[in-house]
Amino acid sequence: MHTSNRRRYSNKGILVLAAGLLLPGGLGAQAICAAPHSSPSLQPSGSIGTIEPLTGWVQFTYFRQRSTEFYNQLGDLQPLLANTAITTNSVFVTSGFGITEGLEVWAQVPIHDLSSTSTAGDADRRGVGDPRFAVRVGSEFFGLSFPLMVRGGVKFAGTSFPVDATIIPLSEGQTDWEVSLESGYYLSGAFPLQIIGSFGYRWRQLNADNGRKPGDERFAYLSVGGPQRGWRWSVAVEGLWGKAPEDHGLRLPTSKRKLIQLDPSIAYQLGGNEVQVAMTLPLLGRNLAAANAITIGFHMPWALP
Repeated sequence: MHTSNRRRYSNKGILVLAAGLLLPGGLGAQAICAAPHSSPSLQPSGSIGTIEPLTGWVQFTYFRQRSTEFYNQLGDLQPLLANTAITTNSVFVTSGFGITEGLEVWAQVPIHDLSSTSTAGDADRRGVGDPRFAVRVGSEFFGLSFPLMVRGGVKFAGTSFPVDATIIPLSEGQTDWEVSLESGYYLSGAFPLQIIGSFGYRWRQLNADNGRKPGDERFAYLSVGGPQRGWRWSVAVEGLWGKAPEDHGLRLPTSKRKLIQLDPSIAYQLGGNEVQVAMTLPLLGRNLAAANAITIGFHMPWALP
């Protein structure tokens, strides 16, 4: 294992996509917060191995996206109704900490500034989104050298999902549980390469306030990248495949969600910190917004004395 990679991680701990929904008689477009992993999510850490014991990092990430199209139930692109445009500006605060060899914990809190403009009216909303927490156990915890990690995570509803179609929700309003397996390989040499992959499953609970249960989801992630002197690069592909959601017990098979996207990124060392820039480029999908996004992250490592 290349030790300089052990503290590296994905700079996109969170992505938020918005799919516009203009309800009959409504005054504006209600945005349903969603993302490659359903809602703001923690991705693979970007390292082959867990965080060093008693060390950690904190990252501030700015995310921006403007959406005017979405993938419909057939997977075709079509404009949002009523010439709707949904703009998302978010800041995500993410932190990780190594408890002991092979065991780390993560936490993340997003703050959103969402706005919608359309011929039917405008709307905007600001506030805290869904916090996420995760525990990651690596093979080092059991004294093994093979790079295999198991991650268990939970997403709580930061706010309830509003029933008023004129209010932009900051959350889907329910709790999600997930588990995933992660592994990777580092190839040294004149042009070093690092390959990281993961796949997992997400259980999505019932939102008792509105009787809706989003469909459970499978997700996968694969990235190829490499460190250079003072900078590093990465190109990732990630996918989401959702089951049919339910509304008051009624299955909605035409509302299954899917998204495949490309995530290129580049990062530069700045003193002991790191500045990261990434893009999100959707390739195909179903029942989700279709829009490019950009993120800018500032990563600061730290260690206990």
